[in-house]
Amino acid sequence: MNDIKQIEQRFYKQLDTINADKYEIHLHKDNRKTVFVAWKNKQKLNYLTRNDIKDNIKALKAKNRDGYSITILPYSKCFYFIVINDVTLKGLSDMQCYKYRPCLRTVLNPSELPANQMQQVVLKIEKNSNPEDAFHVNFATNKMAKRFGTSPYLGVQSPIQAAGFKHKNDFVVIERAASRICEYLTESVDNFRKTLLEQNYRAKAPVRFDGQSDEAYEAEYIIYLSKLYGDNVQWKKFKKN
Repeated sequence: MNDIKQIEQRFYKQLDTINADKYEIHLHKDNRKTVFVAWKNKQKLNYLTRNDIKDNIKALKAKNRDGYSITILPYSKCFYFIVINDVTLKGLSDMQCYKYRPCLRTVLNPSELPANQMQQVVLKIEKNSNPEDAFHVNFATNKMAKRFGTSPYLGVQSPIQAAGFKHKNDFVVIERAASRICEYLTESVDNFRKTLLEQNYRAKAPVRFDGQSDEAYEAEYIIYLSKLYGDNVQWKKFKKN
């Protein structure tokens, strides 16, 4: 099989595993912070289906040859895709112990010894109809991402390195792909949602009384916001197998 076919097969396998409703395709040039959104028309984003991407695969490969790294940003009505970057071998081992089951794992440097590899891990979880759900999920999963990854967590809308294409100096290779939901993370986030909802019902904004200093009132208000946004909600206790 030639290299061109390998690129396509790896990329399509990744898209089938993620199985989102639509995607944005992002192009990154060298180490610049500027990100170009492919097929963006007059400031209006053009979301692509899998078939749309397949029809434009030649253009993507040409951009990749010109030095652009390619990432995808999936959108789904039913699911979030939690992306954890730069996960070490120890991080992967810990994730398995804590019952986290990724749907996708990719690596940039497959020739390296496993102990030196840094993987990108994607976990799929169910969405909630609450308009503020993305905010709550971001907060709940941030602690988990910091536990296992070594790079900053970017939230529920995070780019995924396009498999098969060259990213910086290495090709993105799929280590494992399984189209599944991480039931443990879904359950943990759902517990967080329920706890936060109950806490929000009880949270009451502080009323300022005569003679109260600005510092004292601000301290009470910060506590109120902490309860409202879930800063003090305890993450589900981890139990190893």
